[in-house]
Amino acid sequence: MRTREPANQTATAVLLREHDAILRMLHVTEEVARRLEAGRSVAPETLAGLQEFFRLFADRCHHGKEEDLLFPLLE
Repeated sequence: MRTREPANQTATAVLLREHDAILRMLHVTEEVARRLEAGRSVAPETLAGLQEFFRLFADRCHHGKEEDLLFPLLE
């Protein structure tokens, strides 16, 4: 489900907020990696969720906005 951004937010504010979400998920990913390196188990659903987040949100949604909207304006 797609949420709408508040009308008064700038495009860069939206991208910054998305960067914060991506950074939080990178911290989660690092913790998962530490657990795996220590020989502890991680639920397969956790790994699948991380993969889905980075594939769909970070790559398609967020990077798509940067590539399609922001970067052309910067050029």
